[in-house]
Amino acid sequence: MLTRRSLLKWLGINTAVAVPAWLRSSRRRYELMTVGVAGFQYHDGMDAAVAATLREGGELVLRREPENPHDAKAVALHTPLGDKIGYLPRRRNAVPARLADQDATLRAVLTRFSPEAMPWERAEVRVEHEV
Repeated sequence: MLTRRSLLKWLGINTAVAVPAWLRSSRRRYELMTVGVAGFQYHDGMDAAVAATLREGGELVLRREPENPHDAKAVALHTPLGDKIGYLPRRRNAVPARLADQDATLRAVLTRFSPEAMPWERAEVRVEHEV
């Protein structure tokens, strides 16, 4: 009896074909920017317990704050546990804010964290748009 598997074998086609990674995942990430964290010195990142959880390469959560009284396009940066460490700089937040308002998938990765640096220079993030 001819089965699908025996037909493929007869045709010389291997049934266990390795699929390249780029074909398996159709999601792609595009880097939007790498920026310093604005307002780090005013938020939870200054707390030693929170700072101890920050690692280069670690993911952060982006949260849009349209009701922020200082910046209608504010995008806050939080640890996965919910601690706010600052914001994307006002001069660079227009595109991420617009994408967040459209429910786009945005990611933030901590690219630099230097606890010894001046507070306003301690953290840097890379923002990516995932499509």
